[in-house]
Amino acid sequence: MDSAGRGRRGGAGARPGVRLAIAGAVVASALLVVVGIAQLRTLTSPPTGLAVFDREATPADRVDAPDGEVDLAEAATRRLGEVLGWTFFGARTADGEVCLARLAPDQAVPFAIRCTSEDEFAADGLTEWLRLDDVPLAERVEGVTYREAFAVRWAPDTGLAWEIVPASEAQREHRIGVGVIPLP
Repeated sequence: MDSAGRGRRGGAGARPGVRLAIAGAVVASALLVVVGIAQLRTLTSPPTGLAVFDREATPADRVDAPDGEVDLAEAATRRLGEVLGWTFFGARTADGEVCLARLAPDQAVPFAIRCTSEDEFAADGLTEWLRLDDVPLAERVEGVTYREAFAVRWAPDTGLAWEIVPASEAQREHRIGVGVIPLP
């Protein structure tokens, strides 16, 4: 009790309203930090899927590809990144197809491309399959054997991503070697 005969609550002069306000401020601050980090990550993340075509093309987006079944001279191309010694490009052809192309000048078959309709890309994305022999020695992943393959995927909601899969899966899907256009 204080000198006026009133009881004190909450210990050394703390008021419940003040404690609640402080707790609310801490929670609000933490929430703002989380939202801020998410927004910063969104602003600094590379575009995904077809959004790569929303930015202006740069010289790095140019694909020096051989003449083949897909005319990339008239296509919009964007460099997606490098995976396992290959440079991958996204392309939109004049015919409205979406393509995933790979280029590695030091390989026996240095160029390959896989295309699909925009609707199919929106549903499934595009996957390019690499055998162990397709990966330069300096880029090989330790422990990977000839019983495995690499699935490199570009999808509507992702950038370029890859995973190791059983080679039997790639062969069963008849994906390995399909769409390869050798240089003359």
